[in-house]
Amino acid sequence: MVYIIADIHGRKDRFDDILKQIKLTQDDTLYILGDVIDRNPDGLTILKYIMSQPNIKMLLGNHEYMMLNALQSEDKIGVWYRNGGNITHQRWKKQRLATRAKILDYLYALPLMTEIMINGRHYKLVHGKNPSKETMSSLSHGELTRAVVWERVKVEDCGPTDMTVIFGHTSTSHYLDCDPMRIWYGNNLIGMDCGAAYPEGRLACLRLEDMKEFYSRV
Repeated sequence: MVYIIADIHGRKDRFDDILKQIKLTQDDTLYILGDVIDRNPDGLTILKYIMSQPNIKMLLGNHEYMMLNALQSEDKIGVWYRNGGNITHQRWKKQRLATRAKILDYLYALPLMTEIMINGRHYKLVHGKNPSKETMSSLSHGELTRAVVWERVKVEDCGPTDMTVIFGHTSTSHYLDCDPMRIWYGNNLIGMDCGAAYPEGRLACLRLEDMKEFYSRV
């Protein structure tokens, strides 16, 4: 089975609850659409767990992108902190140098997007927004990275005609007026960020074989 999660943001309790519900096995694959870290304390703990699991695949999110930039250049730390990075940075300072090196190697190698086929259906997974073919061809790698992890899907947007794009980054409260937040289904688009970063939100998970939804209960 193939499962999708996005925007955990350091909520290990919610991530653990989803794992209990789906009972992930070695034959399953879990894709995480970025933003594992920041806003809550356990981002690095979750990240290290993901790194240890060969059947969990992660994409780069804007928060990992900010972390990498901030650790490279002190003048980028302010942007990271304003977006909830302070709590991650404090935990980062307590990591051993060898652990830091492994985390950085992992994050730098993360893909921006990936495509999969499930039951004859074509899916594209991204963190923020799927780039158009024109964007893909006209931007440098750095510009493309910023666009993919930072740009947001609008409710009126349409996905490609030949695939469904599954994304995180923008909470589904921007698309649906419901409490609690739910996974959003647009025009060849599926939004996964149900606000797990915040007390009133929850973590969502989608199983692609049967489109069964799972939500954290904590």
